Amino acid sequence: MTNYINTHSQTDIDTEYQNMMVHLEVAQRKLLAKYGMNNTDIPALMWKLMFSFDGNLPEMSREDERRFLIYSAMLEMKKNIEAVEKSNRANDEVVDLLCEINQLQNHIEYLVDGQNFARWES
Repeated sequence: MTNYINTHSQTDIDTEYQNMMVHLEVAQRKLLAKYGMNNTDIPALMWKLMFSFDGNLPEMSREDERRFLIYSAMLEMKKNIEAVEKSNRANDEVVDLLCEINQLQNHIEYLVDGQNFARWES
């Protein structure tokens, strides 16, 4: 990862993450469509899964479980990508703050040097 970061600009990395998000969403839609579903069917699958563990309803079919597990894995991947994006934004903010601190430090040193010079001349 270090070599990758050293050889790619932040813009390249951000663009790559955005492309991954788009591909993930397309794959998700294709997978759901394969089983004749869309995003509105996911809550029903989750509801079935919840009840399959407490015995109120019969267990989910293997096909529903498979769909749910694949969808869950895709959601987890999406969350991880979003976490990395958030981390990158936070890193950018830290770098910006460090630059501002450096500018303030330089300005303070300039003011202190100016006061020392004024004392030396008097």
